[in-house]
Amino acid sequence: MKLTLSQLNKPWEDNAIFVENDHNNDAWLLDCGELYRLHPRDLMRISRVFVTHTHIDHFSGIDKWVRMNLREDRTLHVYGPPNLTLQLGHKLQGYAWDFEERFTLTVISHEIHPESVKISRQICSQGFVPEFIEEIPHNGFFELPYGCRLRFASAVHREHAPCLAYALEEPDAYRINSAALFQNGLKPGPWLNELRERASSGQSEGEITLEGQDYAWKDLIDQGVSLVPGQRYAFITDSIFNKVSVKNFRSLGSEFAELWCEACFYDNLDKARSHYHFTVKQSARLAAELQAQKLFLMHLSRRYGSDEAFQRHLEAARAVFPNTCEPRYYKPSPAHADSAGAPWG
Repeated sequence: MKLTLSQLNKPWEDNAIFVENDHNNDAWLLDCGELYRLHPRDLMRISRVFVTHTHIDHFSGIDKWVRMNLREDRTLHVYGPPNLTLQLGHKLQGYAWDFEERFTLTVISHEIHPESVKISRQICSQGFVPEFIEEIPHNGFFELPYGCRLRFASAVHREHAPCLAYALEEPDAYRINSAALFQNGLKPGPWLNELRERASSGQSEGEITLEGQDYAWKDLIDQGVSLVPGQRYAFITDSIFNKVSVKNFRSLGSEFAELWCEACFYDNLDKARSHYHFTVKQSARLAAELQAQKLFLMHLSRRYGSDEAFQRHLEAARAVFPNTCEPRYYKPSPAHADSAGAPWG
């Protein structure tokens, strides 16, 4: 399964990264700031939100999701730092729900603490009052649907706003080498799906008859199936840049296909420290430290709120980390792109 990350807003606007996969119609979000650029049908695809912290520019979009899905039998899983459940409760109970008894819309919070996660449920028909489900230990990661994995680590942010950094990992994939298999006269067919399934499950015993000839599954696997490691994507924002934070971020892994990282200030180190944020060169240094293949800059201060100012950020980052990329913006799927009003052209 392949993940694709794209930015909903301009780099100096609210944080929100749309995560799609090529497995099905499901979608996720990394942070949940302003979501007005999302087409309604894409908004309704979202099933999981990974919130770094609950400052308004990272968290306000939850209301938009609830509004769009209110009459649907859907569940949203929200992951985030300590106090997440309480703050979700305050947010959702801030509305009057006196006529919504029949609505089954559910929000499940996964509140991540240093050694465990506390899981609670909030249902619309019950006024979104939190109901504790369970507390389970973790080792710095969760298993997600479709074989993906979420890793998390603490960022060093303000005392009253605990913050997490995330990494999403794709599962390893088994790829069919058609040229190697078909050079001996074999033809495509349903047996290729079984071949992939046997490779992924380790079931290589037995034989299959193809084109009137018996073939050992093990030989077909050895000849025509290769293991392709899944890629990893890191998402880091709202942290001071120091030895403690960098050590924490290293626990997410390294050799990321993409690092999506804040670059709040251009070169003012004192302001970056006092506001618990990075400068653009610190973002680039972290990309090199984590051996990322690509760096995407985000969460700039609004004082750099223009494309021209952002180009200065790109140039400064590229002086340290050459493979700093232009933004990859969200585009609605072709089926409904014309009606989405996406601003990027």
